Amino acid sequence: NKNIKLRDNLESFPKFLKAAQFPLFHITNPPYLYLGYIRKHKETQKYLEFFKGKNEGYQDLYQIAMISDLRNEIGNLIYIIPSNFLYGASVSNKFRRDFLKYYKITKIKIFETKIFEFTGTNICIGFFKKKKVPKVENLEFKGVKIKKNNKILEKRYVLKPDNKYRAGFEFDDFLKKFHIQYPLKIKYYLMKDDILENEGNNEIKVIDANNYQNNEYKKLNLNINDKLKEKIESNILYVRTVDTGSYDGRVGLGFITEDFKVNGNSLKEIIDEIKNTGKTHKKNY
Repeated sequence: NKNIKLRDNLESFPKFLKAAQFPLFHITNPPYLYLGYIRKHKETQKYLEFFKGKNEGYQDLYQIAMISDLRNEIGNLIYIIPSNFLYGASVSNKFRRDFLKYYKITKIKIFETKIFEFTGTNICIGFFKKKKVPKVENLEFKGVKIKKNNKILEKRYVLKPDNKYRAGFEFDDFLKKFHIQYPLKIKYYLMKDDILENEGNNEIKVIDANNYQNNEYKKLNLNINDKLKEKIESNILYVRTVDTGSYDGRVGLGFITEDFKVNGNSLKEIIDEIKNTGKTHKKNY
């Protein structure tokens, strides 16, 4: 069929489409692949080129596709994309601010059940229409959630620029309204100073989450005292932020000891005399 063409639309937009006499609707299920996953896997590192220059700061291939349509002034879009477009924080904040200045959302269908066989990522179908004049404003639209057993829930969404157009901000508003004067103190990272101040005779095994080679993280041995050992071993969960493409490898909470075979802790940076800064990856202890 002469109307079917094989080409890379992420690399260059098909200009001939814009010359058509009828309004252009782009209906697509673009590739979605998180930048963090792309960086860690040799077979996907070729896609890093898409995130340079004017695309710096975006976090997923689907965002590159949508921003390309924006730059080429496509008026009507229907995209099948991860639901982190609506609910994601750091993964989507910049993209939503850039994109939704130029497009309004007419409606969105959100699937809370598994749709595609080879990904555990929840997806949504978004209907977008280009604004006549770019404007930073509240966006109101109808959302339809398709839940388990085909249960359907309809809701009016209001996305606000102050919340970076993120859905589900109601809880944030609740926290602001009922913020207590002396909140709980929670540490999200194991710091280098924690190790240096709690040296001891207990050997624990951890991973360096910045050192990923041959499909696994580098493992390290540290010697700490009883107090810090108890904290680390009681902190057993980690957040898997990258979907591996299988049901068992879907985004969510995991057990560090089961998945990494280490003592309940995963490091963001190597803690030794070579590294002089910072944060290490560990949740809530």
